[in-house]
Amino acid sequence: MRNIFKQVAHLLLIIFTFSCSKGDATITSEPNQVVTDIYVAGYESNGSVTVAKYWKNGVETILTDGTNDAFANSIFVSGNDVYVAGLEYDGTKNKAKVWKNGIETSLISVANESSANSIFVSGNDVYVGGFSRSLSGSPAAVIYKNGSPIAIQNNAAASVVKSVFVSETNVYGAGFITSSNSNVRQSKLWKNDAGSPTNGSGQAYSVFVFENDVYVASTELISATNNATATIWKNGVKTHLSSAGENTRANSVYVSKGNVYAAGFEFNSHSVAKIWKNGIESSLTAATEFSAANSVFAIEEDVYVVGYKLNTITTNEVATIWENGIETSLTDGFQHSIANSVFVTRN
Repeated sequence: MRNIFKQVAHLLLIIFTFSCSKGDATITSEPNQVVTDIYVAGYESNGSVTVAKYWKNGVETILTDGTNDAFANSIFVSGNDVYVAGLEYDGTKNKAKVWKNGIETSLISVANESSANSIFVSGNDVYVGGFSRSLSGSPAAVIYKNGSPIAIQNNAAASVVKSVFVSETNVYGAGFITSSNSNVRQSKLWKNDAGSPTNGSGQAYSVFVFENDVYVASTELISATNNATATIWKNGVKTHLSSAGENTRANSVYVSKGNVYAAGFEFNSHSVAKIWKNGIESSLTAATEFSAANSVFAIEEDVYVVGYKLNTITTNEVATIWENGIETSLTDGFQHSIANSVFVTRN
């Protein structure tokens, strides 16, 4: 019996030796698998109030307890940390909130009404853009760094920061102002503590910096037609994304590999979600479907857009993500839900 084992062992040694001969000496290991994680911030109704939440790869994390209305407006991922900016109603006023890995922080004193509309993380610093106001006053644009407000040049009767972006040592905010003698809103870009309004009326919703170029997504009111037109500004020079006879809005801008993406919608009898790549428009849903795109993120050749689409059976808006144009619902549609912001990591 011992001789049989010796023979078997000797045979296995021969097989192993030949299998590792010169022709097969190079052993190729499997390449590291690429992992893509998709984060989406938004909210969903529980039947009585809206609940702030975010989804990671379609799995939800609930941020508020459902007692009062709450909204998640923006999401940013840095390392293993997930940051969400939004607001929650406390029974008398809205309060700006930031959630880090699901743990909430109020940004300003209880004396003020406020909203956190956008969040950006640079190194160890967390920047939040939004507005703050006294209970009897108008909203005033504000950017926070690590919870403390940064001074913003602001002589307007009302102003709001809708988007914040940090590039090197520069802090950019995009939003709008309203003059004291007019109710007309005007798009505005802040760089550090100084603001530069655009020409004409409208609102800016998103700012993005790529290779020292500053892009802003906005609407501009065309006085001749009284239509709002989706507009991209690059270093202060505007490009309309639609004709003057169309009502369109650009909610978000993102630049990847030199390609400029904008997400928004066109509105006639209802809104239709749109994406523009280098000014070329594509619809994300059929023209007969009620939908809107709120945020866009591009990584390599993949483009992610989030927003909502109407469920024609329940008549509820449904938080939706489009990955390279392929639509996926984030909720079952039995309650109203909206997706406001998307962030994608890949490693």
